Amino acid sequence: MNADTTLIIGAGQAAAKCALELRRLGYDGQITLLGDEAIPPYQRPELSKSYLARPASPDEVIMLTPDMAERFAIELKLGVAVKSVDVAQRVVHCGGEALKFDKLVFANGGRARPLENALNLRTLNDADRLYQTLQTEKQLTVVGGGWLGLEVAATARSHGLSVRVIEQQNRLCARSVPAEISDLLLQHHRDIGVDIHLGCDLQEALSEHEVVCACTGMLPNDQLATDAGVQVDRGILVNDRQMTSAPNIFAIGDCARQENLPAYENWAYANVSAERAAYAICDIAVPVNPDLWLWSKQGDLLIQMRGDFRNADECVVKKKGQGTCYYYLAEKKLACCIAINDPARFGQSRKLYRSQKVLNEISAALD
Repeated sequence: MNADTTLIIGAGQAAAKCALELRRLGYDGQITLLGDEAIPPYQRPELSKSYLARPASPDEVIMLTPDMAERFAIELKLGVAVKSVDVAQRVVHCGGEALKFDKLVFANGGRARPLENALNLRTLNDADRLYQTLQTEKQLTVVGGGWLGLEVAATARSHGLSVRVIEQQNRLCARSVPAEISDLLLQHHRDIGVDIHLGCDLQEALSEHEVVCACTGMLPNDQLATDAGVQVDRGILVNDRQMTSAPNIFAIGDCARQENLPAYENWAYANVSAERAAYAICDIAVPVNPDLWLWSKQGDLLIQMRGDFRNADECVVKKKGQGTCYYYLAEKKLACCIAINDPARFGQSRKLYRSQKVLNEISAALD
């Protein structure tokens, strides 16, 4: 019997995934999740998709119900705020309690970048508030032309609102996709009636009385770690096993960033980082070459993406029916695949991506 106690600060996607993965790997110590929301762990991606599109129940997005937590012997302490972490004494001060730990995982995510008088979409409560706005308003201005902003814009159009998107960059999703995909997204949104403004100065573009939803990214919740003396730089710094600068302390999901790499603010990284931490806690070799992928649903447009296009030296485009796949190659190995309404071929790309096989006959290999 393992006498260890693992405390996980946070009760979202990454926290729940880490707890469940620990149990799958055979960890039999105490696991406690500390969440500041009163809601059991839920998945955020659907908040800007199906959850926002129609009347929905929180049950549809919850991924770790109280019954499931009990079955896997995972303690949920919800609606509690962690005040501080004492690294030397291995104590978390939370809700009037001093909780001892052997292993600690920061999984407390991030918060929406603030924009005065604007709605946000980060939590279930945010989604419920925005949904009510979509039922009562006729116009919506979305600040931010990234994945979240475009999903909100498409959903607002489906509710019949007049929608304007304001983006400071000169193209949509500029940090995430190459120019040809940005152009495709721009055309799609203009086709469904979204008014897109690129290269805008926010102060000049916004008027005083319009309803605004800010979709301008997030800030990592790293203050607790900073106060505890854990190394932080635009997120809690971790190695490839999600270990921080402090012994027996890990960080996963949106609050974490691997040194010398950009922050990954998506569903796949929440899962992959949670798995890595669980393996490390159990002292098992961490799997290599993780499958980091994301998806976005914008009206009738499904975009799926895995890998990184930035080092690619060739792009092969394959069309089939209504679907299109963009294969980005680096030295004839698949570096990135972006599928537009083509989930079947996107699924097939996983094997090629993970194998990193040299594609001598590129067209034949990708058909």
